[in-house]
Amino acid sequence: MLRLMCAMTMVLAAEAAHGLDNNWTVMVTGMKDGNGCMKATSVEDMGSNLVTSTPTCLSATQMCTDDYECTTARALKPTSFTGCTFDESTAAATSAVGLLMDGLCYNNFVVEQKNFNGAPGLAPDKVHVRSEAHLHTRACLVVSYCAKTGFYLVTRPSSSADYAFEAQMDSASAEKVFDFLIEARHPCGTTTTTTGQTVSSGANAPALASLASAMSFVALH
Repeated sequence: MLRLMCAMTMVLAAEAAHGLDNNWTVMVTGMKDGNGCMKATSVEDMGSNLVTSTPTCLSATQMCTDDYECTTARALKPTSFTGCTFDESTAAATSAVGLLMDGLCYNNFVVEQKNFNGAPGLAPDKVHVRSEAHLHTRACLVVSYCAKTGFYLVTRPSSSADYAFEAQMDSASAEKVFDFLIEARHPCGTTTTTTGQTVSSGANAPALASLASAMSFVALH
């Protein structure tokens, strides 16, 4: 019981920002075309950290300490981002909810199951992102060789299903997502630092899902 309470506290209590932060469930508001390409005007954090012992923090991001320096992390921003080609003629206003996934990990470990990191389907942070995209870490999303490949949203119809395509960001929106990920859940985050973005504390997070994950984690240990 004590271990369960500790796990619950880890999930529900505020934590210092870190490269290992996960569950990057977001609401992206903007325009989405007929091919799922999005031009974002805002990115809102809808997630909160889940208990896990799996990921590896990628030190190249300068995020592997509590409340890392935002200025240092931001300085590693890629000079350009890959993105989809937005077709305005088929676009409509929308708000899409899903988990953020960088292009490298989406193509190699969600669409395919490449064996580059110790086992098929493992991303550089050692998360099997096709089945556990919710555990994909901030550091892996923003490390330069992943971030420069742009960003996708992935979703799944049930907790037993694999994650799959929901939307892809155009290049300008991918840059917005990167800026969001540097500041989200961090003391440096504000609603005005990055134009057109919302950085929330995760107050609207799916607490029941997080609690269930914590209980499952404790049951297995």
